[in-house]
Amino acid sequence: MVIAPNLVKKPVIQRPPMVSDALSRIENGESVFNVKHINYVVNELGAYKLKKGISNDYPVIQFIFTDTNDYFVSYVENNVPITKRGVAKDPDLIVRMDQKTAYRIFNSHNIPSAVKEAKDGREFQVELVADMKELAIKGYLNLYESIK
Repeated sequence: MVIAPNLVKKPVIQRPPMVSDALSRIENGESVFNVKHINYVVNELGAYKLKKGISNDYPVIQFIFTDTNDYFVSYVENNVPITKRGVAKDPDLIVRMDQKTAYRIFNSHNIPSAVKEAKDGREFQVELVADMKELAIKGYLNLYESIK
């Protein structure tokens, strides 16, 4: 049982390489992100601090790239984020953005700050799917604090 999520040790997930011509590929409508890129960003945002909810289900975040219609699902198991391609069955949150926004966030030296900037500019949209009680129990409110 985690009482203080801030005391959870952050897993080491190295920044994966990005293709050198990523921006031109994005401009051409190609997908440049994979599960390793999403997993890295999720970890840097502090998702490793999330924990199971009331019904003992894992925290689940659905990511949708609006320009390519690519779907990724991230969940947290034993304080380690795991990301796969696909549609989440019952996500807690749905995050929508285009790849240009994701590229800026991914290449930032301060990912929470880059997410806050994109959110403030309405380029990074978060839809709360689970109820507030469930989100609070899983630790999403602490995660939200880092980007508000």
